[in-house]
Amino acid sequence: MTLIWSRPDRLRHIFERWGPIFMLTKAERVQKALKRYRLLLARRQRAARASFIFGVQRSGTDMVASVFDRSAECECYYESDPEAFDHFVLRGQDVVTHLVRKSRAEVVLFKSILNSQNARALLDSYEGSKAIWLFRPYPDVVNSNLKRFKSHFKDLDEMLNAPDMAGWRVENVPGDDIELIRKYHGRAVSDASARALLWYLRNRLLFHQQLDVDSRVLIANYDNIVTNPKESFARIFSFFDLQFRPQYVSGVQATSVRRDPAPDIDPEITELCENMFSRLRAIATF
Repeated sequence: MTLIWSRPDRLRHIFERWGPIFMLTKAERVQKALKRYRLLLARRQRAARASFIFGVQRSGTDMVASVFDRSAECECYYESDPEAFDHFVLRGQDVVTHLVRKSRAEVVLFKSILNSQNARALLDSYEGSKAIWLFRPYPDVVNSNLKRFKSHFKDLDEMLNAPDMAGWRVENVPGDDIELIRKYHGRAVSDASARALLWYLRNRLLFHQQLDVDSRVLIANYDNIVTNPKESFARIFSFFDLQFRPQYVSGVQATSVRRDPAPDIDPEITELCENMFSRLRAIATF
């Protein structure tokens, strides 16, 4: 029998299936309980509103969620929290509705980047909901992904040939995007190029869903946020109707911006990404 430890692809799928059960540490569970206790004491009169963080993995979404989590007006759910997520994907509408209704916060924020392909449907499902879509320059996203994950070309392969395993990656992906994947899959592009293509496709979902013209969505550049965190988060919190305090952004730094040399990416994919990054910057609030 082949040991699973010799099969990185099997390890990845086992982690994706069972990882969330074990992801919340004891300290995180205690912090979550204390936050709920503080919210209970606040006795807010207005009903909580659902809100979301969307975008692409390794684009600073954890950092943004952690700043929101410092606010006494906000209750946050991360992808590792099995109360709100199943295998890192947001659970059903009934679960989300229950979590929002029982909360004493002003805003219940879900870091739901693996649901970015369903962003408009989620916003339409909850009255008064808002979202932030984070983007980050693709070279830094590719470098960060290459360090953290493996087999990026395999993601393209699964999207084409094993959609059940691809799961959320292939959900609501338009046919012309699938053909684009087929084109570069046929060329057997490098992992760096595959990840850059996925960065392009995931951010393209913003436009496919017409979120670029949706007043419920704030579009923000990670680099601009970490370069000027106080002003940026003051504007973000204002958008979500939350009070901002400068101490919320203590520790937010720009040390990861262009820290590593640009990865070697297929020239055609580079052109796609450059054009996409220009489109994103043109519509970003900051």
